[in-house]
Amino acid sequence: MNPVGRLDKDSSGLLLMTNDGVLGYAIVNPESHLEKEYEVNLVAPALPGQLKRMGEGLSLDGHRTPACGDQARE
Repeated sequence: MNPVGRLDKDSSGLLLMTNDGVLGYAIVNPESHLEKEYEVNLVAPALPGQLKRMGEGLSLDGHRTPACGDQARE
């Protein structure tokens, strides 16, 4: 069995395990364009400027995240 995706240190949730390598690759491969949905709980409400930046995409570790458009919401 292999994990598909990961949970970071300060996160919780479901971790999918599979022994189907083709399925696992299809889920994590960005070229598959598989839609993923994340729910985030914040300690404090996000400011409008922060939501705007998330909507436009962010730079993390030298890589640009895809824009989330109007998906970023409080």
